[in-house]
Amino acid sequence: MKQNIYDDESFFYPYLNLRKKSLGLNDVLEIPAFRSLLPDLTGKEILDLGCGFGQACKWYVAQGAKNVVGIDISHKIINIAKKEFCDDRIIYECIPMEDVNFTNEKFDLVFSSLAFHYIADYNTLTKKISTWLKPDGFFNFFTGAPTCNSKKGAYGLVLDC
Repeated sequence: MKQNIYDDESFFYPYLNLRKKSLGLNDVLEIPAFRSLLPDLTGKEILDLGCGFGQACKWYVAQGAKNVVGIDISHKIINIAKKEFCDDRIIYECIPMEDVNFTNEKFDLVFSSLAFHYIADYNTLTKKISTWLKPDGFFNFFTGAPTCNSKKGAYGLVLDC
């Protein structure tokens, strides 16, 4: 079964509060490091796996991306992304990233930020990603380190940044 604790009310609202305060590792460490590794986004077609609330998708468009597809497993999170970080060049889909199957689409860039640590079958997903990339495509991901950003809770390890 795919992990989706984000639609559970007891996890979602504390997580939402954390993200709104911009105090988590996403904001202070991961986002600046991630962005420093990116190529020029002008005219690029981008796939964001585990897009969360869509802030990054909106930022990619602001940097000149032609279009962005944002994928996330959480209905609650995708609903916020569609309301707060919408743009004509962004499509949000609520689906587990392991279940995504693009047949005709090809992307210049595939990104995933702090989502791959939820994936049970990493090899299958990365093989799929390789088929979605255009020639000379770029794949960049960051994954969570539970020893530095979690505490024991009702769901095992719970984000505590």
